[in-house]
Amino acid sequence: MIAVGHLIGYGAGTINLPNIFGTLLGDSQFKQLTVIAAASLAFAVGVTSWAVEERVLVSPARYEALLKQLRCRSLTVAEMRTSLEP
Repeated sequence: MIAVGHLIGYGAGTINLPNIFGTLLGDSQFKQLTVIAAASLAFAVGVTSWAVEERVLVSPARYEALLKQLRCRSLTVAEMRTSLEP
């Protein structure tokens, strides 16, 4: 997929974009190609975000164990903080 994107970018770079778009996307070839690349990237990320469903990888038992460990550590820190001499 990356190679296809490189080929499309190379092909778009050889086309005289200012003649096609005028100054709508910028006043130079590089600026117009940058706008096209940014729009393509935003479109690809949007399609990927829409199409992919995220799975939860943390099991409930592991989550509970993690919460218990965090509570224990926070209590330990709180006890140490109150027992320190000024």
